[in-house]
Amino acid sequence: MTSEIDLDLQRLRIAIPADHDATKPLPLLVKANPENPNCWATGSGDQIFTTMEHAQNSMTLQSAEYKEVNAKRYDLSRFVKATVVPEDDNMVTLEGGDYFTDVQEMLERLGDDVVIDGEPNLPAWCFTTTRHGFDLDIEGVIESYMSDNHHEDAFNELVGFQKLSSFWVAWCAKQTVSSFYIDYSRIIVIDQERYERELAEAKAWLEASPHG
Repeated sequence: MTSEIDLDLQRLRIAIPADHDATKPLPLLVKANPENPNCWATGSGDQIFTTMEHAQNSMTLQSAEYKEVNAKRYDLSRFVKATVVPEDDNMVTLEGGDYFTDVQEMLERLGDDVVIDGEPNLPAWCFTTTRHGFDLDIEGVIESYMSDNHHEDAFNELVGFQKLSSFWVAWCAKQTVSSFYIDYSRIIVIDQERYERELAEAKAWLEASPHG
């Protein structure tokens, strides 16, 4: 191992000795020293720690394997905590997939695409969604504009705001536009037997791998 190492000196920080004259530069010698180290760098060189354990732990946290397991833990924890709800008039979806009008449409559209051993491998459950209608706060928009572009009391000088506000409330009530967003806290069960099996498997995996 060579004692010469490249350093990103803009990121390096040290504890200055108490007796050093802070008005003068502090001379340093930084080199790789496997025989008598007082700090450890991660294998990538991105971070430096005062103990080998901390360096190793940082490398573990940055590994692809750890991130994969942690992502699985996050997904399964969310699944286990989700509340089972009956289907309503909101759209349904699978994570990372399309949105469907209802469960029946989802199963019909997925049936030709998700096939294993010649048979449809359809989901045992799906996420429901939350509906967002048209609810733009016109008062907040105008207040923000006035605050950014006018003096402190300018909003109170506006003429006819109440008339505009009444018109806006009535106009918003006529709007039918809706957008749907996945709701990870609520799921709809499609196949009860398979859902219960997947739930039990998820709980068992989380019990065996409890720590992030």
